[in-house]
Amino acid sequence: MNLKEKNSETYSSAEIPSAWHNTLVQTGLKDILLKLHKFISGT
Repeated sequence: MNLKEKNSETYSSAEIPSAWHNTLVQTGLKDILLKLHKFISGT
């Protein structure tokens, strides 16, 4: 199975909510970084 082909299929079928998905990823990454920072700081 070609991973690139599988990924492009997934993305082409999810073109409409792509902006929403990008926002979700960005906020999710920020949330993870904040939690990581708090964990490292010990607060």
